[in-house]
Amino acid sequence: MPTPKYTMFEMALDGGLNLQPSFALLASTQNADSFNIFAEGLEWKYPATLPSSCCNYKQEKALTGLGVISVANANLDGSGTIVDILKVTGGVNGGYIKAITIKAQQSTKEGVVRFFISNDGGHTYNLIEEVWVPQSVQSSEEPSFKRILFMNLNLEADAIIGVSTDTAQSFGISIEGNTWSYPIS
Repeated sequence: MPTPKYTMFEMALDGGLNLQPSFALLASTQNADSFNIFAEGLEWKYPATLPSSCCNYKQEKALTGLGVISVANANLDGSGTIVDILKVTGGVNGGYIKAITIKAQQSTKEGVVRFFISNDGGHTYNLIEEVWVPQSVQSSEEPSFKRILFMNLNLEADAIIGVSTDTAQSFGISIEGNTWSYPIS
């Protein structure tokens, strides 16, 4: 009879995370256990001098927005406290949002996290998404609330994604995507 094999804890996170050059991927544990963590990555670069006769290709760069929301704002009309998490800037033609992650920084009571878009520099915001947050109790055995929204959202240059919560709870928000530009005219 063969020796039984015990399944060890192993988890693979879905890839596709794009980080800006100055960003770092970090990990921690709540109960001081040891883990081996592996991260694979790819760095892409474009030629410093673009060819003059061919290859009018699209250049992409990572676009990452990070922030924390915690001030209660029950408004749906874009008024009140809205935290700008991501801006499509830097002389690009536009941006693409791939995914948004909402991570509670404590136990939660029922509530809503709202996402807004502004195309006028943050003067007016329009509601684009609402995410229900259930009641949860974070502990050493149970993680705090987390939700990943897989998006397919194209943004014009200078657009802003702002976020609010209707309860005074703290949420970390990360938005990942790309900007694009067409350098040869």
